[in-house]
Amino acid sequence: MKTTDLETRSREILGHLYDVAGVGMCVTDTQRRFVAVNREYCNTYGYDPTELLGNEFTMVVPKEERDAAARLHDDFLLNEQGEVSGEWRVVRKDGSLRTILVTAGRFQLHNVVYKITTVYDMRGRSIGSKLNELQENSLREVNHRVKNHLNSLQSMLDLQLLESEGEAKVVSILTDSINRIKSMSRLYDRLQHAPSVATIGLKEYLSTLISDIVSTGGRQKHLEVRLDVEDLQLTVEQGVSLGLILNELATNSLKHALPEGRPGWISVSVKSTGAYIEARVSDSGPGVTADYLDQTRERIGMQIVTAIIGQHNGDFVLEDPERSVFLVRLPRILDHPEP
Repeated sequence: MKTTDLETRSREILGHLYDVAGVGMCVTDTQRRFVAVNREYCNTYGYDPTELLGNEFTMVVPKEERDAAARLHDDFLLNEQGEVSGEWRVVRKDGSLRTILVTAGRFQLHNVVYKITTVYDMRGRSIGSKLNELQENSLREVNHRVKNHLNSLQSMLDLQLLESEGEAKVVSILTDSINRIKSMSRLYDRLQHAPSVATIGLKEYLSTLISDIVSTGGRQKHLEVRLDVEDLQLTVEQGVSLGLILNELATNSLKHALPEGRPGWISVSVKSTGAYIEARVSDSGPGVTADYLDQTRERIGMQIVTAIIGQHNGDFVLEDPERSVFLVRLPRILDHPEP
């Protein structure tokens, strides 16, 4: 399968997953307009997609709360301020009110910034004193559905890998994509069995993640893994971000510094330094040039790393070129953020 065909198929798969997701999703632009809505979002509000697309999102907000909702939207999207996640009142097409659980994120496409919002219908559930319990159950269900969708996407890519007929570039692209999905799926899998669905134990998660990466292609027999990870509890958002970053850096070491068949070691260290989390990845390879980050900035893996670190206002430096030590520093998010 050609690379262009693979990219087209990937976009088609992601489009289907967006539409069949069991949670409502919408995308809005800087003008507050709906630019995309999925099936569950329309079901939650009782509208057809054509009745929402192109219109301002405040049409589903009670009149007395529209100004406040618009300001929060603009601050979140344009000024990169935080938006309160939790329960919100919304208005359906028939005028009835519902309570929904909301989360939000930002992304850029063709240099244009958008907001993606997920909504979970809380209809039929008691609120007030049991809010924390309900949010926990709701998040657990959402996490379960996310994990299932990730597994579905991974299975489809596994099938494409079997059909790739050994074309080296396609195999590399598919393998990297599968590993990225695994890094996220592994976290959501752990959340299903964790006491809290709001935080993730970093040490066990990263230990399994790095072992999975090294075992790809049977590398574990001649490669030593040196893990020094503090047993931190991170928010799900930061856990996913750190997992993706370390997946890319570890994969990069295996590909370029420790190609298949060469014995050696890879080291991953994660420590808390007060307000920050510092992660270091190094290997026993021959080292890199001082301008390595500039030379590789166009690689998709490095683009993913720098984009995620930028979203968290973190730092990414080549600390020691001779020993290939890469340092990632992220602001620490509270284990139990204020509501």
